[in-house]
Formats: sequence, C-alpha cells, structure tokens
Amino acid sequence: MDYLIIIPIEPFGERDLYPADQMLPAHCTLMPWFASNRFMPIDDLLEWVVEREELFPIQLIAQGREFFGPNNNVPVCVLTPTDNLKFLHTTLLVTLAQMGIIPKLQWVGAGYRPHISDTPTAVFKNGFNAQPSELVLVRRNEEGEKVVIGKYSFAPKSL
Repeated sequence: MDYLIIIPIEPFGERDLYPADQMLPAHCTLMPWFASNRFMPIDDLLEWVVEREELFPIQLIAQGREFFGPNNNVPVCVLTPTDNLKFLHTTLLVTLAQMGIIPKLQWVGAGYRPHISDTPTAVFKNGFNAQPSELVLVRRNEEGEKVVIGKYSFAPKSL
C-alpha cells in the first residue's frame, strides 16, 4: 500500500473514498506518496506528531503561482516554507526513515516545496493564508483508489 500525509485545505471525511481518476480535495502535501505494509506505526507516528507542541502552529501562506509536475503543467499555489512547516516535514521524514520508510527523495528534505495544487473546485492565489488544525493520512490501493484512513487534530495555537 501507498500512503500520503497531507494538511487539508478543503474538507476530508473519515473513510472518504476517491476513485483513481479523481483528484483529492485541495490540500498541502506534507509527505508525498510512500510505500509501506505497516499502517499501525504510521498511525502511531501521526498521533505522536500532533502532540508535539513545538511543531505548531502551522501557517499556510501563499507565496505565488507556478507550474509543477514532470511536464511543468500542473498549476499550483506555492506556499511560504515557514519554519514550523519545514520542521514538521523534516520531523516526519526523519521518523519515517528511522522506520525504514523512504519517500522519493526529489520531493522531500531540501526538495520539499510546499504548495497547493489547483483542483476543479479551488484555485488559491496570493493573499491566501490559513492556520490548519489537522493532518490527514490517505491510503492508495493497487487500483489507484484513495481512502482517508486517519485524521489527526492538533489545537491551533496563536502565532
């Protein structure tokens, strides 16, 4: 199974199912798709992460518009890589690596560029600013269907 860790922008419901050809609602990818056959350690990791007060608050601040993807044809809203957002990403990356889980290196660590891909229902521009309060874990099966398998709330704290 493949997993994805995101910060939701649009609502995600527990157990929501998305067919292979359907985009997920708007979100900021925190950890790109990675393979693992162990759900419980990932669930435990996210429960541990949301309890670490030094990682929060998270602020999502629009920085500009660009095109991403292998063909530079995916319109996105690039987010400012704030200290807490980078720290949260790095904490997840290091902890997953300690579990023997290594995501594609070009999209993590120094290659991590926080952004929100445009969806049919949402396009974010300069001026967008949000303080999210949860992380979401998505699982993708061999057929490419995606399902929300965990939501992890953290109390937003003032900046």
